[in-house]
Amino acid sequence: MTLHLSAVVPGSSRYMGDACTIRQFRHTDFSRCISPVVLVDHFVMTGPTFEPHTHAGISAATLLLEDSTGVMQSLDGIENNQDIHAGDLHWTQAGRGIVHAQRPVGEARLHGLQIFIDHPAHLKSLPPMTSMLRAADMPAIQAPSGKVRVVSGSFGGWSPPCARPNRC
Repeated sequence: MTLHLSAVVPGSSRYMGDACTIRQFRHTDFSRCISPVVLVDHFVMTGPTFEPHTHAGISAATLLLEDSTGVMQSLDGIENNQDIHAGDLHWTQAGRGIVHAQRPVGEARLHGLQIFIDHPAHLKSLPPMTSMLRAADMPAIQAPSGKVRVVSGSFGGWSPPCARPNRC
């Protein structure tokens, strides 16, 4: 496998009222294709920002970074309502369509990434679903330069529970 790196991309800053700042990176910001990723939002949220809204034909993966304080509540139209804590990964596969909202509960400072992934044609018509991977269930590899959590696939022989047979 060959890995190609782009030049540094600063993204564009957006302010969503007083409760959220987002640095947004669109697939068009990169010189090389980052497909199937179409958008990445790096956010800090302290209050409700988005009213319930729809997604279709994509997945939205929300990763709360470990310096987050408080809880993010994820509510959706298929009643898979979950609390997301620091280090957790919440995956919304919109399929043919889902209504959802994600917001802080009480006093919170949520720092995270939301990664929007385009679905291949055969997944766009599936019913919506969500899944949660808790930080405690992700392998953490500590290196002198920092810690890496394996949230998908595998690295150095480590893989999260959903990548292992008969675990999800």
